[in-house]
Amino acid sequence: VYKVKDEDKNKEYAAKIIDIYCKDEYKINHILSNTNNKHFIKLISYSQGELKLRTGTDFKPYFLFELASKGNLQEYIDNMNGFSDLVCKIIFKEILEAMIIMHSKGICHRDIKPKNILLDTDEFIIKITDFGLSAFCSEYELIRGSCGTQKYMAPEVLKNKDYDGKKADIFSLGVLLLNIRTGKQLFKDADYTKDKKISKNSTVYDYIRLNKNDLLWQKAERTGILGLSDEFKKLFLDMVSFDPKKRPSVEEILKYEWMK
Repeated sequence: VYKVKDEDKNKEYAAKIIDIYCKDEYKINHILSNTNNKHFIKLISYSQGELKLRTGTDFKPYFLFELASKGNLQEYIDNMNGFSDLVCKIIFKEILEAMIIMHSKGICHRDIKPKNILLDTDEFIIKITDFGLSAFCSEYELIRGSCGTQKYMAPEVLKNKDYDGKKADIFSLGVLLLNIRTGKQLFKDADYTKDKKISKNSTVYDYIRLNKNDLLWQKAERTGILGLSDEFKKLFLDMVSFDPKKRPSVEEILKYEWMK
């Protein structure tokens, strides 16, 4: 993704350079842009040419988006080492508001992480972005495809099983929530196909084997995640439940005691 400038209009945009045109990515960006919701990056246009990068001479196809001027959420998490309960709730509520719209339109993100959450304007408006791995998912049909960022991926996605895309998003949102609140990453990257003997690191693969929420929380405390309320613990553990059917919907998350 590059920051580009329209010299005629004297206006800056973000251009996502792509090698292969993806119809679903264009369609999803178009649908979410047309909701006119402030929490989605607005798609300006798609083009097969016209953009020439200073780093090369080839013309590339690209999506042109509005520019989010305040960076991504990962930068703020790293700098702040996590946020207070109140600030975390404000950030997370904005993310959930966007996810309600996505899920209501039958779209699952499949790569929820702080780097895909941008901030804009002096009010630091949250904006969800990067729908390159997103998919359409119906209420009655499971999808397949192990894609996303490993330390945010649900167990069923990692194991390459058929899965409910919305419930997989909820797991990723749970990992994200803990990350925003504490600045710590509970799960580490690992290769499920190669590393069958994981024992020391707290990874999502340990969780696949253990399948017990209490043991997961003990691991969290051993990594220095301490001092969180019982209300937070309840919400987090429900969201990252091993059984997708036990995870709450986005609308249900908003009703949890911690979210009040």
